[in-house]
Amino acid sequence: MATHRKPPKTRSGRRSTRSPRKSSPRAGRSRPSSWSWWRLALLLVVAGAATYGVFRWVRAPVARPDLSQGPDQEQGEVERVGPRDAETVSPDASDPILGDVEDRSIGGPEVVPGDDSDLPVGHLAIVIDDLGRSLEDIDRLESLGIPLSYAVLPFESRTEQVVQRLGDSNREILCHLPMEAVHGNNPGPGALVLGMSPRQLAKATRAAVDRIPGAVGVNNHMGSGLTSDRDSMEAILQVLRDEELFFLDSRTSPDTVAFDIARSLNIPTAERQVFLDTDPSVEAIRLQFDRLREIAGQKGAAIAIGHPYPSTLEVLAEEVAKSQALGFDFVPVSFLLERTGLQ
Repeated sequence: MATHRKPPKTRSGRRSTRSPRKSSPRAGRSRPSSWSWWRLALLLVVAGAATYGVFRWVRAPVARPDLSQGPDQEQGEVERVGPRDAETVSPDASDPILGDVEDRSIGGPEVVPGDDSDLPVGHLAIVIDDLGRSLEDIDRLESLGIPLSYAVLPFESRTEQVVQRLGDSNREILCHLPMEAVHGNNPGPGALVLGMSPRQLAKATRAAVDRIPGAVGVNNHMGSGLTSDRDSMEAILQVLRDEELFFLDSRTSPDTVAFDIARSLNIPTAERQVFLDTDPSVEAIRLQFDRLREIAGQKGAAIAIGHPYPSTLEVLAEEVAKSQALGFDFVPVSFLLERTGLQ
């Protein structure tokens, strides 16, 4: 049975009849524990990090396309491509043979490129033959602004003045040595011909070279007959070796032995690859210049021979600028010599 608890006595000894005070709702709550404070702090940290991330995302820069690049270009470093591998250019059997000229492509001097990515597409050397008759020819050729090689006939009317002009300008001069042709064409005064003894050939060669002071080399004028005769060419080339002159075989005959003999004598030598103006029409010369660039692009270098014809000068003025824009470099022919046996 439940017992009834009596109310406590007051200081006066009387028992209180007032009902006990109800506790307020606030008094009934407990204080937050340490675990509750930790959870609150964690929530604040997470909320702060999320807010900072959103702020950074909003402020992040937008990647934009590089408008300086073309639509087909990749950004970044461009890989440079060096010169094409050298290949032998096959002779064109359809080339005409006019007069004392055998115009066919042959393998040019091969230039082996290194790792320099700034190498030109190819080296072009142009030799202008048959000079010695006019100073005006020199003025027109000089206006081209490239290092030509000037082949001067030794016994012409203006030979001395032409050589003087070229020497004063420090140009590369060759003695354009007249030799006998098989077609009966006249090579001009002082020509070396079949039937001369080795001593006579040597004397005539020295006389011609002496007429071109400052010459650094020799090439044949005509000579389809003489350059095919081994004994004659040995006598002539011995003089060039003694005079320390190089030899450029103009290749006026497919039977020439001059280049091979010069190599066997350790004479610096070269062969031409293209005749520019066998056909002196402007259209034909342009086609020949295209062939010159093609050979130089494949072999690394090519040598052309031309003459101071008005049509040749007209085409040269056009094709020199075009070739330079394509990356070809013009050099004197002495830059493209083979120096067999020499260090």
